[in-house]
Amino acid sequence: MPAMESTKSNVGYEEYYLRNNPPTARNYEKKGRGYHRRFGRILDEAKAQSVLDLGCATGMLTRYLCGRGYRRVVGIDLNAKLIEVARQNVQTEFVADDAVHFAATCKEKFDIIFLLDILEHLERPQVEELLRHVRGLLNDGGFALVRTPNMNCLHSSGSFNYDWTHITPFTEGSLFHVATLAGFSRVEHCNLFRMQNFKAKIKACINALIVPTLIWLRGGKKAKVFYYCLVAKLHA
Repeated sequence: MPAMESTKSNVGYEEYYLRNNPPTARNYEKKGRGYHRRFGRILDEAKAQSVLDLGCATGMLTRYLCGRGYRRVVGIDLNAKLIEVARQNVQTEFVADDAVHFAATCKEKFDIIFLLDILEHLERPQVEELLRHVRGLLNDGGFALVRTPNMNCLHSSGSFNYDWTHITPFTEGSLFHVATLAGFSRVEHCNLFRMQNFKAKIKACINALIVPTLIWLRGGKKAKVFYYCLVAKLHA
């Protein structure tokens, strides 16, 4: 399905990704600690046996999930070179395929499906289509975990354009909207990525004064501007 391929298929993307995310043992361990800090509680509460990592790249998250002892962990990414790096570093199943095509044709179901930093790389029709297929891949009681830049945050608004392959921006409201259109019964915003460094906090403070005021003047509710990423738990 060439028309449904994301911009991650662009020649040279793997060089950009590997330059910013070197596949060293130290980096895998560092990323793993970060995933545990941010998702450990959610995963501890879930009675899951199978996990799908859509947009796995070099398998940083996939390796962390394997370490948690799940019965089955599968990683999917469109970029064959990144998948090859993942296979060299993580002992589990990896598939080089477009996320939309894989989700549309996969016959297997999973308890948890991760979509970290993938939706912003897709065109809007692709986002809704992918989420619809993802919902169909979930077992009863399963859920999807989505992470994407929060465009209500000034810091994310700037960094969103840093990556040339970013296409579709999201706010808390638009993510809720498309997840609802895709048929998810409940959208639970987790907001796990509060900014830590001083520079980002200064930007957020400026944003906290400007954006909520504009939203208030338009009759809307206050934005969660201190969270540079949206993290949502989508219940099937």
